[in-house]
Amino acid sequence: MSDKTSYLLAAQSLSTNAGQWATYESLGHCVVLAGPGSGKTKTLTIKMARLLAEDVAEPRGVACITFNNECARELEDRLSDLGVEPSRRIFIGTVHSFSLTQIILPYARVARLGLPDDCHVATRSERDQALRAALGDMGENHEPLREWEARMNNYRRSILDRNRPEWLEVSPELARLSVLYEGRLRLMNLIDYEDMPLLALRALRENEWLRSALLAKFPVLIVDEYQDLGRALHRIVLGLCFTTGMRLFAVGDPDQSIYGSRQAE
Repeated sequence: MSDKTSYLLAAQSLSTNAGQWATYESLGHCVVLAGPGSGKTKTLTIKMARLLAEDVAEPRGVACITFNNECARELEDRLSDLGVEPSRRIFIGTVHSFSLTQIILPYARVARLGLPDDCHVATRSERDQALRAALGDMGENHEPLREWEARMNNYRRSILDRNRPEWLEVSPELARLSVLYEGRLRLMNLIDYEDMPLLALRALRENEWLRSALLAKFPVLIVDEYQDLGRALHRIVLGLCFTTGMRLFAVGDPDQSIYGSRQAE
């Protein structure tokens, strides 16, 4: 059996499990609730190999968003075992990586995100510098810096539409600090990790053509560990999959959610 069809042999192992087989055979949107030890990663990668071989014609591909870089490497390794090697048709990475490489870097200028052409991702020391300066602008003592940072970032993640009244009403202090901090970053030609999904969401919300461009590239969006990936990704999924027409394949387990404190739902 050739590498291109080796997933068919692997799929035979799914046929004895009704849930795994139903997942493999699914058409259209599919949401899989799968706990530890359920074979969800095996099922996801075999399904992804099938999508690439049967459902998505070249040069179009599949995007897979997962929890962290370790999870991404595991998915890549398992796909390699199925004969699916890295290519421009396949994106596997975190929501931050997806936001940065698929939306912000290629489209920031035409999407009018207000970013400098040579912007880069802030280091820890650069983030600290911007936050201390922003707190200084507010006349606040910057210590304890980590506590300020955690409160501010949680606020940035929790209220995604800053045009809504609650952005200023829930905590005027944190809203002002967020804006001042981001302004300081921009003066330094920087974005931070929290910026990435927020800027991507804004770009997608404000530019229908951008949603169409992503659909043309990735007609299928796979999301792994959905329960811990946060509100911004959920809004991105709603826009891409339930407005624009991407096909969604999502795997998660509400009982495994560990990042409620970071606005995961």
